[in-house]
Amino acid sequence: SSEEYLKLHEIILKLMINQMINKAKSIAFDKNYSTKTKSESLMIKQFRQILGVKDKRKSISLLSQLLLNQYIIEKDKLNLNNSDLLRLMILSKFSHSESLVNLKSIYKDFKKEKFTEYLRVKNQIIHSSFTEQNKQKNLNNLINKYIKISLQNNRKYLKSNLEYIKNLFNFDEKIVSLIQSNLTTEQLYINYYHVKDLDILILFSISKNKTNIKLIKNAENIKKKIEQYVNVINGKKQNFYLNEAYLIKEKILPKSIIDKRIQNIRVSLDSFLYNVPFSALPLNQTSAILFPAKHLSQRGINNQNLLTYKSSNLKGVKWLGDKYYITYIPSTIKFKKDYNTKKDQKLSFLGIGNPNYKNSNLKLKPLPNTREEILSISKLFNKTNKTLLLDENANEEKLHKIINNKFDIIAFATHGFMSEEYSPTSEPGLALTNSQNNLFDGYLSSSEVISFDLNAKWVLLNACNTFNNQNPNLNPFSGLPSSFLSAGAEGVMSTLWPIETISAKKLSYYSIKNYRKDFNRSKALSLGQKKIREKYSHIWSHPYYWAPYINVESTIN
Repeated sequence: SSEEYLKLHEIILKLMINQMINKAKSIAFDKNYSTKTKSESLMIKQFRQILGVKDKRKSISLLSQLLLNQYIIEKDKLNLNNSDLLRLMILSKFSHSESLVNLKSIYKDFKKEKFTEYLRVKNQIIHSSFTEQNKQKNLNNLINKYIKISLQNNRKYLKSNLEYIKNLFNFDEKIVSLIQSNLTTEQLYINYYHVKDLDILILFSISKNKTNIKLIKNAENIKKKIEQYVNVINGKKQNFYLNEAYLIKEKILPKSIIDKRIQNIRVSLDSFLYNVPFSALPLNQTSAILFPAKHLSQRGINNQNLLTYKSSNLKGVKWLGDKYYITYIPSTIKFKKDYNTKKDQKLSFLGIGNPNYKNSNLKLKPLPNTREEILSISKLFNKTNKTLLLDENANEEKLHKIINNKFDIIAFATHGFMSEEYSPTSEPGLALTNSQNNLFDGYLSSSEVISFDLNAKWVLLNACNTFNNQNPNLNPFSGLPSSFLSAGAEGVMSTLWPIETISAKKLSYYSIKNYRKDFNRSKALSLGQKKIREKYSHIWSHPYYWAPYINVESTIN
């Protein structure tokens, strides 16, 4: 019943707060639970045999036992139409921040200041957990305040999440069949889960007529290889044999799970896999060596990379993005039902770029190229269907007045900030012009974005690190992309690392141009990436320039 659910949800909120505090303290698992007993159960012995773990001193957490037990039960089933393993993976990854993607927002009907207060208290709780001298009484008061605010709108939460709760907690619901019935023959859904205490990844893939469950060992080694690869791309390391990246691809995306009809791959990631530039994994074996990009740069900053001593010879390398269109999705059970799209000529555009940072508290460098970027994109739209906020006009006050329900394509070209980047409790956000109005500070935070009421087909965040976190324990879906999805956007183009300003201008132009043809966001982005690395191969063939861009959506299909 609703009453029972509300009581349960109050307990869940308390558990979520504890999880939030634990994450802030970098505690990933409760180590109090141990399997170190005198007589091990047959199940634990079987786990150790599967994992190749001989050391009995290594404890296995209760959650890991549940996951492995379900893996053993389900891994060899040929006609799998229901899965408690997938339920466990989704529930384990389903954070409070991700739940916002599952509905417009728990607090959508709250007044803006109510939602801001909710975020402020949440940040205070996280900040207090960092401080050793913090008094427990103060923390308890904050927690009680947070619960009180959270529960005020629970009935709307219940209504909005009814479908999700029904599907996930109804164990008779055939969850695999449900997903398959909503997929096309060209789509592949993959859910990953990182079992940290066992150093494994669980891969659960579902296509229209097939399921695969794989257990990937040595997750820590895969993590290190991914870090090395990304560091070379970003100029922090000397070189990398591209075949190593191909081997990463073979482990986390083996050929055996992809049949010939698949074109669109939709991934629900976990842990270090959020850092993987999937489009920049080699499709085939290669002898090429990747060196840092010849000229590394960020928004408004251009410097030659001192580590570079020769250009990477990438001619002939085929990338995963050449063949498949990758979409990043949260750990939710949600489907897109309506595929109706406006006709091409009626698409409306809002462009925000080249903010004036003169009065900004963030001490930012100007970005004159972002003005050209927005003007370039605007040429793709009819005069009556576009609105531009440039220079002094690129401010919060004007944006808040016009953004709701009006635009199909929205593009931001500015500086982006990760969570906690400029203060211990700061939210992810975008830097805009600081207007004279005291109600707006020139920083568009994620909680302010959620307060919007959008009807956008695609939001492009052409800014640095918009799908990244300063704190490695935070889920990227707690940041800007999920805020725009919560506000009503169907898809968000986001970035994995700092972006170079000239290539960003070209890529966003080509991506939107491609989108107007068949309204497939991931395909449009993939073709845009291919265009700039081939047309401008002498300068932008390196993954640094095109690989940080990803498409983020909220639905499995």
